[in-house]
Amino acid sequence: MISLNIFCFKNMSLYYFGAIFLKNTRDLSIPGRGRQATGPS
Repeated sequence: MISLNIFCFKNMSLYYFGAIFLKNTRDLSIPGRGRQATGPS
């Protein structure tokens, strides 16, 4: 039970960070989004 819970948590965190990474790369790949106006990141 605990191993399944840990697996689900790791899967969710992986999906969460993956979504953030994809969103950041998509925002950076599209020019004129105003992302660079917020400073370096």
